[in-house]
Amino acid sequence: MQPDLGQVVDAMDSPSRPQTFPPTVAAIHGTALGGGLELALACNYRVAQQSSKLGLPEVHLGILPGAQGTQRLPRVAGPAKALEMIMSGAPIGAAEAEKLGLVNKVVAGKTRQELVDAAVAFAAGLGEQRPRLSQIPPPPPLSEDAYKEALQKFAQRGHKSPAKIVEAVKAATSQPFAKGVDNEATIFKELMASPEAQGLQHMFFAERACTKIPGVDGKVIIIIVFCPFSFFLRKKAISNAICSTKHKLACQRN
Repeated sequence: MQPDLGQVVDAMDSPSRPQTFPPTVAAIHGTALGGGLELALACNYRVAQQSSKLGLPEVHLGILPGAQGTQRLPRVAGPAKALEMIMSGAPIGAAEAEKLGLVNKVVAGKTRQELVDAAVAFAAGLGEQRPRLSQIPPPPPLSEDAYKEALQKFAQRGHKSPAKIVEAVKAATSQPFAKGVDNEATIFKELMASPEAQGLQHMFFAERACTKIPGVDGKVIIIIVFCPFSFFLRKKAISNAICSTKHKLACQRN
């Protein structure tokens, strides 16, 4: 489908955009995860609800952020925090995001309208500055020991994505933005085609499909069966869903 998210953020942060074009302010309501956060990072400013969560959880699907997140996040939060967020996939709260500079203003209001009103008021008080993460020089690189420690902390057996995330963040600290984005896109395509990513994504969607059974109300129990002593998840590892009236679900291998 065209345009993809990478093209959307390119257009939002394009150097050809007229200087008279109004600054963009992302109003973050609830959670901004994955592509949602990457879209917000393409804006000039970010305003978030106090209860908001921000993160890049793509590692759980065997991939890395594919819409310039590996290049933008290190430029605003620093490479060490970017590595932690991308390699762990764990979100952070709005207060921490504000300390990092990832969020420009935290709003106490709970409703969506209160957030929108606060974002509009924030935008009205802006001057002529339109900070663009794509124009920020690469941040100072981490030491090789720091990269090794991150890999040791977050590496998972059989997963390629943690090492590739390190490669992408390294590029953010050593290459111009455009070149780092091209590198990210190459890695993203490589990981998407890997059996690890296909297995993790199959499991992700299968878990959710198993809980949505026509005619069954309430919660169900999911049992996921892995091949013994093997990481790879076969496409039919979860199948033949059988649900009793007691809301128990057994998922067995073909």
